[in-house]
Amino acid sequence: MLSCKGVWIKALDHVPNPKWGVNDYAGYVWLNVTYSVPLTTAPPETIATLIFYVQGKGSTPLEFVSSELLDSNGLPISHETTGGFFKNSIATT
Repeated sequence: MLSCKGVWIKALDHVPNPKWGVNDYAGYVWLNVTYSVPLTTAPPETIATLIFYVQGKGSTPLEFVSSELLDSNGLPISHETTGGFFKNSIATT
């Protein structure tokens, strides 16, 4: 009922190099973003937003199964992801 059609990446004063893919049949999206220069943000920033198109009526959870942020040395950075729930009660044309 949903199809990921795009990704919005925030530049944050540096050039991002995004790579992403979609498998609608299996129901997943993958995303990898590398910046040309390591970033420092304060306060926390949203760096990626997935864009979905509604293909039909129904409902589904939107879950993050795994995510990883690494610093320029390859060490993990603490972060949060946000999932949700989608429900569409009107059929699309």
